[in-house]
This record gives sequence, structure tokens and C-alpha cells, in this order.
Amino acid sequence: MIGYKGIELRKGILRAKNRFSDGTDIFEVGIEQPFYEINDGPGFTENGYSFCGTIEDVLYWENYLTQPSIRRYYPDIRLFEIETGDSKVIGVSSHYKAEKITVVREITQEEIIDYFEKHADRLKGEEKTAFDIYKNEHLKPYEQILDKCKINETIVNSCIRLRSGDFCLQSETHLSLENCSNCKFNDIKGDALYDMTDYFYLHARRQLYEGKSLDGIEEYHELDGHISERVSLELLYKFLVASA
Repeated sequence: MIGYKGIELRKGILRAKNRFSDGTDIFEVGIEQPFYEINDGPGFTENGYSFCGTIEDVLYWENYLTQPSIRRYYPDIRLFEIETGDSKVIGVSSHYKAEKITVVREITQEEIIDYFEKHADRLKGEEKTAFDIYKNEHLKPYEQILDKCKINETIVNSCIRLRSGDFCLQSETHLSLENCSNCKFNDIKGDALYDMTDYFYLHARRQLYEGKSLDGIEEYHELDGHISERVSLELLYKFLVASA
């Protein structure tokens, strides 16, 4: 079954809004997610993988029409097409649950604009205003960051205080992770280096695509205790080995 899902893009990583009990919340395009048993009982909203049958249904749960210019300060929700394969699915178009899903591809800004210009009646209230702003600003498509320098720049860009005062050591033309390490606020929440989890994940993922063995990647071992990140890297490694 084909469906649609809003997924948050954080520091170059696609993450679910809520983690599962084992911490799994990372999505890699083309990689099948782990199996989760589902049922239609009282815990319907807390098990399996949620998605919708149409792109307008997704807007009830996730606002992927946030204007591009402010996504750095708000959840950067991207719209993706998903596939459930042969797994069990329950629910209705506005809220399905599946035992397994694979994120297939991002629905581009151009596709979203084209869809709602042809089906304007499917936008409600404030969604119409949001769409008018969204369609007039360029949104860079999601892409896996597999370049070492670009990964470091992504981490620097995540700092909530970047270039916000005289204390910031970053120049206007060049972003340097080394400058962040010398910042007097680097141990305060919101700083680029306050939590190195995403840094380790991105560099471990990069090295997997370079052909390195998972056990030989230092950043993977640095993620000891981070279940979500390790599970995602292990799934990716198995996929890459099988595809070789």
C-alpha cells in the first residue's frame, strides 16, 4: 500500500515525532523499518507506523506547509511517500497504522504546489494562507549529507545562537566546527556541540556509504547507549552489504 507521512528533518536526519519503546525514530530513504505488531485496541495511536492516505490528510497531523524561510526555528516537516509492502495495515485514510513501512521518496515542493493548485478545495482555513506563502518561497529538497565538510556545516548551522551576538566566532562566509569548540557557550543546550549524537550518526552513515564496516567506524561505537541511532545504522549496513 502507498501512503504519505510527515517526517521531521533535524540536522540532516529524518526523525519521527515520537520514539518507539526501543528508541527507534530515524528513517532512511529506501530502508525498511523494523517490524512492530499493531492492533485496533485502545493503544491504536501508540503502536506501529502512522501514515495517511492522501497528502491533505497529513496536514491534520503534520504541517509540511511551514514557510521555508523560518524552518530553522520551527519543526522542518517534510512530506514523504511510504510503502507498507505486505505488512498488516489498519485504520482509515486520515490515520492508518502499519506493521512495517519503507520511506520511498520525498514529495517535492513542486509536486505539492501543483497538487493544491489543482485541488484548492482540499485546503482548509489557515492552510490556504500557509500555502500562499509556502508556494512563493524556495524549499531545498531533502538529501542525504555524505560529504564530511557539509556534515560539519550542518551541525554548526544547528546552533540556536549562530551569528546572534558578538560572542559568536563564526564568520559571515565560512562555518567552522573548530570555532564552535572555542565558543564559551558550547556546553549550553542549543549549541552545536552540546549534544554530539547527530554528529556521530551523520559521520557514521557517511562512512557506511564509503564502504567501511560498521564495527570499524569509531563514531558508531561513540553511539553506545543510543538505541535509535545504532538500530538505524545497523539496518543501513545490512542493506548496503546485501546490495553490494
